[in-house]
Amino acid sequence: MHNPLIAEVLRRTHHDTTLLVDSLAEGFQR
Repeated sequence: MHNPLIAEVLRRTHHDTTLLVDSLAEGFQR
């Protein structure tokens, strides 16, 4: 049994983390 609310929070957190990692990687490449 999977809680849709937890799934949504994890999805959003994963999305935010991906954006953060992308921006950090871009900063390191400069």
